[in-house]
Amino acid sequence: PAAVLPRVAASGAVAALLAARAPEIAAPLTAYGVTLVRTSTLSADPALSPASPLIAGFPVPSPADPRSWLAAGGMVFALSDGMIAVRRTLLRGEHARRLTEGAILATYALAQVMIVEGILAVAHKN
Repeated sequence: PAAVLPRVAASGAVAALLAARAPEIAAPLTAYGVTLVRTSTLSADPALSPASPLIAGFPVPSPADPRSWLAAGGMVFALSDGMIAVRRTLLRGEHARRLTEGAILATYALAQVMIVEGILAVAHKN
């Protein structure tokens, strides 16, 4: 439950922002957001990395349990997609949009690395 509430709140805020600022894309991106909330919540399940320390019910990446990188990757992926919504709906200046696009690409790549490392760790443990 602790991992679900912040994600649902963020998803709701982004859905409202999209409905107000970009209604033509609000429905499909909100549906995608619901899927993303589910994915990041499931990846943060503490049972996937029982040796990892927890903060607010969220497994913190730890050398003690490399599977904890799944949760971190899920969160960074959600952050990356959230920045896409912000760039699309709030940013107007070319410079701000370009900087945000760079941050989106960097966080997306980081999330992919974390998720793959977590998957490999889970596969190795089994």
